[in-house]
Amino acid sequence: MKTKDISNDWIKEFVKKNKRRPRILHIGNIAENAYQNAKMLNEAGCDCDVICNDYYHIMGCPEWDDADFEGEIKNQFYPDWAQVDLKGYVRPKWFAQGTFQTCYSYLTARRNHDKWKCFLFWTKLEFERKYMSILHSNEKNMFYYSFIVQILNKSKVGMFYVKKYIYLTYRWLYYVLGSIIITTNWFFTDRVKFKNKVKELYVRFFKGIKTSSKEAVLPDENQKLLQPYIELFQSQFPDREAKFGKDALAYIQNVKKWKDLFGYYDIIQGYATSCIWPFLAGVKNYVAYEHGTIRDFPYQDNDMGRLCLLAYANAKVIYLTNIDNVQSAQYISAHSNAKIVCGLHGIDVERLIKKFQNVQWTEEFDGRFGVPTDYKVFFAPARFDYVEEYNGYLKGNEKIIEAAVKLRKEFSNFKIIFINHGGDVSRFKELINKYPEIENNIIWKEPLGKIKLYKTYMQVDAILDQFTLKAFGGIAVEAMCTKNAVLMISKMDESNMNTFFEESMPAFFCDNAEDLYNGMKIVISDNDATKKIAEDAYNWINRYHSKQKIVEKNCLAYSYCDFS
Repeated sequence: MKTKDISNDWIKEFVKKNKRRPRILHIGNIAENAYQNAKMLNEAGCDCDVICNDYYHIMGCPEWDDADFEGEIKNQFYPDWAQVDLKGYVRPKWFAQGTFQTCYSYLTARRNHDKWKCFLFWTKLEFERKYMSILHSNEKNMFYYSFIVQILNKSKVGMFYVKKYIYLTYRWLYYVLGSIIITTNWFFTDRVKFKNKVKELYVRFFKGIKTSSKEAVLPDENQKLLQPYIELFQSQFPDREAKFGKDALAYIQNVKKWKDLFGYYDIIQGYATSCIWPFLAGVKNYVAYEHGTIRDFPYQDNDMGRLCLLAYANAKVIYLTNIDNVQSAQYISAHSNAKIVCGLHGIDVERLIKKFQNVQWTEEFDGRFGVPTDYKVFFAPARFDYVEEYNGYLKGNEKIIEAAVKLRKEFSNFKIIFINHGGDVSRFKELINKYPEIENNIIWKEPLGKIKLYKTYMQVDAILDQFTLKAFGGIAVEAMCTKNAVLMISKMDESNMNTFFEESMPAFFCDNAEDLYNGMKIVISDNDATKKIAEDAYNWINRYHSKQKIVEKNCLAYSYCDFS
């Protein structure tokens, strides 16, 4: 869809009234929602920036979604994109990723139309991302990198000349100092000795936003800073304990520059817990974008939980993407004036479908990973995170193993592809080891860039989503775009589905291992039934999750903002 084809009445009215585009800052980029939403809104006529500070995971980088890259990313949390072939992709200048201080400096320069500073701080962002990857390739690198950053960031005179006159020296530092870091690794051999010092330096010099409270602030002054939030919490949520401590204090003491940055924008859209910043900054028009966050986080008995609850309660809008969070949003809204918008995941299905239709198979990439054509291949890309409360995995991954064990008694011609992704992969592999009979039915692969992920969706026979949470996520949306069958949980509230989409989606619905076994059995033995449900799902996702609808849902949230 071309830019001129995306229209929205709210955007048109704003431009007509203000003689400029609406300026929107998106904070945080978990699962690429901020990046994709900002991109679609910019195409529709908005003026969006994204700040993705102190978060470098591959799935929070534009390259992961939009670059058909070749090569291996060695560290998922601190990727070095210079080590792979991006095939010409260049990330957009409205996406700032690095330490908070540099993101702040870059975006303020961008908003002030200072081209020289934009050039300088964009380069510094590149510098930070590059050396964060070097730093985390070896823990001992942290000491050296901390020392370098101390020199660059603490020396006012030195930084003045770097900023104003010797950009080439900065580029020299970019390469030469990194080489020094790498070649002198041998100097420190006692890792234990430096462990605590390294961690301390990391917090002090790389987090951008320092999390420790200032010692100069006296206890009574601390209480004075916290008291307004305690009183607000008591008034809005009298049924819960109003208590804040040092973690909340650290946020409050570090909000000033956020507040300065917010002054350049009409609307702030905070993703997950990032909406805490516009709340603390006193921003009038901000949207709290939920993608799983209010499922349980705001109800935790700690500072972050209570701050999150206040942040969502005092937003103009709570923007929902998961249908199982409607009840939580309603509880929060009942204690505040926050509106609720039943929105959509930030996934442009039309862009995906176009990519699928135009996919090039000239490269040597087999999404079936060598599995014979007479085998059925199931792809289970969900991450592995064990939750004690559930006595199982957040995505219900263990149910796939239970179903596979039963399925193996009847069929041998199937494979299941898992991805090494999540905090509890090793624990899950230990579970698989208990069932040697399915060992040959399992394939493990490293995380795939989005383009290769899409190609895998297209080449397998069915996608296994998640089977615990009463909602569907990005995996299901992406898989439906490939005209492929999806197996997912069925315990989604029917009334909520109708509120979000007008009608329920077609899929193989599975609440337990037995349901999953039955669904996988149909995929193996009934091609016609599998094809029918896949085609129905494809038509459904086109109807209810288009780029136009995503823009409309976001702008519906913005329409509740007050610009008087």
